Amino acid sequence: FGPELDWGADGPSGYEQRLGETPGLYAVRIAYPLDATARQQWAAAASSSAEQGAVLVVSLEPQVPLAELDAADAAELDDFVQQQHVSFGTHHLLRFAAEMNGSWQSWGQQPSAFIRSFREVADAIHAGDSGAELVWSPSYGAGYPFERAGGRIDDLSIQTIELLDTDGDGEITEGDDPYEPYYPGDEYVDRVGLSMF
Repeated sequence: FGPELDWGADGPSGYEQRLGETPGLYAVRIAYPLDATARQQWAAAASSSAEQGAVLVVSLEPQVPLAELDAADAAELDDFVQQQHVSFGTHHLLRFAAEMNGSWQSWGQQPSAFIRSFREVADAIHAGDSGAELVWSPSYGAGYPFERAGGRIDDLSIQTIELLDTDGDGEITEGDDPYEPYYPGDEYVDRVGLSMF
């Protein structure tokens, strides 16, 4: 159990005082690939979480198209996670491009690009020494393919439509699997999360 704070106006010490308990985790959203601001926000969250012995859940939110992310970005990410682990002893759960099955995310409903990017990040993190874990975290599938939430269905390529049409009826509808086309594989996923609204 734990919150995703408004880190600009709040922090773990204030939350602990209000709750009267120390939560098991804190969550933070971080721009990916990492820039100076993202690194600063992450380090502050890792330090504050470590003071309470809490796990830090980092939602890595792509700021460029998935196709532009590469192994060099993942290697830089791994280096930074290791630095935070060594500096603060913080355990990290990394939610890469969460809600990837949602039409409202700029990285959403791109199964091939998402899987490639997730695997790159997982390979780098798993090869490192930080002990961080990768979390695959789609959005709850009720209402999938969420065309009313973002309207991206009309813009999908033929190849993507074929991947998302899991029941083979030629259309992407609520009858299609909202999860399987986006799953990177057991060897890449350490934990599974779910966003529910």
